[in-house]
Amino acid sequence: MTSNATRRHSSAIPSHHSGSSLDQSIPFYGDAKYSEGKTTLHICAEKGHTNVLRFLLDHGAELDATDFAGRTALHYATTRGHTDSVSVLLEQGADTELADEFGRTPLHVAVELGYEAVVRLLVREGADPNARIAGSTQPQS
Repeated sequence: MTSNATRRHSSAIPSHHSGSSLDQSIPFYGDAKYSEGKTTLHICAEKGHTNVLRFLLDHGAELDATDFAGRTALHYATTRGHTDSVSVLLEQGADTELADEFGRTPLHVAVELGYEAVVRLLVREGADPNARIAGSTQPQS
């Protein structure tokens, strides 16, 4: 089915790639950094676009790439409570212990925001529930 959305996405590929398929373009664009150092993977995680996350990861997107604040795609999916996206990232081996510039791991973020389902997923996949936020003397509760 050719839709307006398909045409818009196709036209977003620069002319020097006009003969290429999207599959061939992803390695070129997949880890490009945008505003705040976000990659396409970060943006898809933040928006909950699970199928696109899988596609990008299948085509070589860097799973644990960080933005300018040290946040990964797992941080972004966690911040929005996107359990499906968190699951995909964890299945692919996302590092649950990477901390952002404030010393917060995705588990800290999930606890702060009250996303219980995400907390359970992260702990089940090995996130340390006793990890301390950098500069703190108490574990995140």
